[in-house]
Amino acid sequence: LAGGTLLTVAFMISLLIVDYACETKILEEIGENVKARTADLDTEFYAYLEHRQELLASVYAAFLGYCNYAYDEVARILGEVQAYFASLYEQAVVAWQEYQAGDAPTEGN
Repeated sequence: LAGGTLLTVAFMISLLIVDYACETKILEEIGENVKARTADLDTEFYAYLEHRQELLASVYAAFLGYCNYAYDEVARILGEVQAYFASLYEQAVVAWQEYQAGDAPTEGN
């Protein structure tokens, strides 16, 4: 009976050792998988950041292009307004000079 108990205890200890070895192997494999996946995630994250930076740069470039276009349009419109008021001023000067010279048409004619 004592030999059977000793054999049972030895068997239980060997099962614990095998179980520990299996768990250790499984944990090592999990750790390697986690490391590999972490490296993949790092690569994906940096690729995302690079893509995001490219998108932001293109949006910024488009915005600057729009601002330049808007600035050019405002400058063009202001130029037209300035030319219109300049022509009005010239017409007023001519009309005033004609009036001073007495060449202005009178209201009854």
